[in-house]
Amino acid sequence: MNVDIDTLSSLLGCKANQHNFDKLWNIISLYDKYSIANNKFTPPTVLAKLSRDEYSYIRRAIASNPSTPIDIIAALSTDRDVWVRNYVASNISTPVDIIGKLSNDEYECVREGVARNVSTPAYILTELSTDRDIIVLECAVEALRRINKL
Repeated sequence: MNVDIDTLSSLLGCKANQHNFDKLWNIISLYDKYSIANNKFTPPTVLAKLSRDEYSYIRRAIASNPSTPIDIIAALSTDRDVWVRNYVASNISTPVDIIGKLSNDEYECVREGVARNVSTPAYILTELSTDRDIIVLECAVEALRRINKL
């Protein structure tokens, strides 16, 4: 999946052309990539490219962006970096089926992300309210209390 020249130009605020496009993309600073990854208006093609970035810091930003397309969220939900999965679990746009899978992640911080996500359904929170990790358990119980007050 390629990022088009006009999109890159507008995101970077400079003029790219076919000749310097690949070179320009490869020298974008981590700060610029992070800013682009966090921008809710970044086109899906750019988010897709950044979701495969070697730096987990960039993938985390993509995982937390509520405008990230579902197919990218799904791919990031199995990322090797536990904090990328935590950001997916915390993203309000993450579909319930992915939230359900992440609620069984081996790492507490991922399950905590599920418990803290305001989009997590009560039935998943109920399961997490008996989690072996006290922080996950407390977050799930607090979320259930909040839901019951509504």
